[in-house]
Amino acid sequence: FVQCGEVGTDEYKIPHLDVSSSVDQDGVIHITMANLSADAAQDIECPIALNDSQQVTARILAGSMEDHNDFNELYRVGITPFAGITRDATGFSFKMPACSVIEITIG
Repeated sequence: FVQCGEVGTDEYKIPHLDVSSSVDQDGVIHITMANLSADAAQDIECPIALNDSQQVTARILAGSMEDHNDFNELYRVGITPFAGITRDATGFSFKMPACSVIEITIG
């Protein structure tokens, strides 16, 4: 369940966040989240029961809306480790930058 605001024009609104999740054959949880706002970061709280042996790791693809890779700048946009996740007794939380996609792995 995802609770979030909307972005867009008065005529065309979409959810601020797009989220999907799955569990693979090894029981590892994968969450992919996109912040569709061009300029607003989003505070994320994920209440989930975790045991002490489960690690929460993440990778991020982020930049400004105009960023892109080309022959002059091959690596302007790329996937990098994301270390901004804070884990607590109720799950985990983080601030998701505007115009970004995060992949979270729990396992």
